[in-house]
Amino acid sequence: MTQSMKRFRLESFANSRSLLAGLALCGAALVGSTGASQASFVIGLASSAPAGITELMVFGQGDNNVNQFDMNIGANNATELTHVTAGVGSTVLVDVANGFANIKPDTGVLAQLTFAPTSTNVLSYGDFFLRGQLVGGGTVTVTITDIFNATFTGTTGAIAANTDFASFGGWSTDGDIIKSILVTTSDTGGFKEVKQIEFSVAGAVPEPSTWAMLILGFFGVGFMAYRRKGQAVLRLV
Repeated sequence: MTQSMKRFRLESFANSRSLLAGLALCGAALVGSTGASQASFVIGLASSAPAGITELMVFGQGDNNVNQFDMNIGANNATELTHVTAGVGSTVLVDVANGFANIKPDTGVLAQLTFAPTSTNVLSYGDFFLRGQLVGGGTVTVTITDIFNATFTGTTGAIAANTDFASFGGWSTDGDIIKSILVTTSDTGGFKEVKQIEFSVAGAVPEPSTWAMLILGFFGVGFMAYRRKGQAVLRLV
């Protein structure tokens, strides 16, 4: 073997090690940055949401004088559920009608509702909307917490007393999944009623680890092409 051939092989080996080290660093950085790759939600009027979203109505089970209860997503008696908590603590009690239901205060001021799709659900949900009325007028704020525990918040404009406010909530821009929704009002009299609650099924988004494998795979293909090119040059020498 000539001196030039030995030198070429040593340089190729060194370049290969450098490339592999670079790939390892890229993979580690990508996997380690999963938090930065979180998806996101927009909070606003349903009329501003993208077209083509299929909303699933939420149905009540006829509960009375309850602080916590389940509602069916998609149909009466559906197995897909959202758990609902009224107010803070257990001092606020509500009545929930059957069907595409409304929630009305029974005891205490209903100024807050928390919705959480249950862990037994087969589906995941990517948007949420509701309508209702306020006792004295004010604003309504929706805060969505996603599966990464990031929060997204938005508030309506001023709403008059005893007047239906337009459907308001949030939707994912890239397939994020809802963990819970907090609905509050600035009205000291609270909600007169909350109604026409809807979810929609989340779109699929690759996990961060999947992106890592895809990118490492692309780098691997490039590396093999680089090796083959180097071997071809070596044979020519």
